Amino acid sequence: MPRVAALAVAAAFLTGCALQPAAAPTPSPAPTSTQATPEAERQYLTAVRGQLPGLVSAQTSDAELLRPGQLACEALDGPASAEQVAAVTAEAAPQVGTIILVGAVLHLCPEHRAEVEAWARS
Repeated sequence: MPRVAALAVAAAFLTGCALQPAAAPTPSPAPTSTQATPEAERQYLTAVRGQLPGLVSAQTSDAELLRPGQLACEALDGPASAEQVAAVTAEAAPQVGTIILVGAVLHLCPEHRAEVEAWARS
C-alpha cells in the first residue's frame, strides 16, 4: 500500500503534472496538512523554481509545479515513508525529485520535515 501512495508522486512527475482548469472556481476550504496556505505555496514555488532554473521550462505553470509537492505531502500523510517517497521521486525525476521533496516539507507540509530530515541523515 505505501508503494501506491509513492507511485502517485512518480505519476505526477512522469506525466508532467498537467492539470486541467476547473469548470468553475470553488471556495477554498481551510488549509490542512496537504493543503498549504497561498503564502506557503508561493514560498514553495519560489524555492523550487530557484533551484531548478535549467530544468523547469518557463512555460511550466505554477499548478504544474505545485502538484508534485502536494502529492509528496499526500504520500507522507498516508502510509508512505520519507524513504519511499524519496526513492520514487528520485527514480521518476532524478534531478528534480529531491528538490521537490525538500521544497514540499519546508513549505507545504512542514509537519513531515523531521521525518524527511531523519531519513536524509540515515
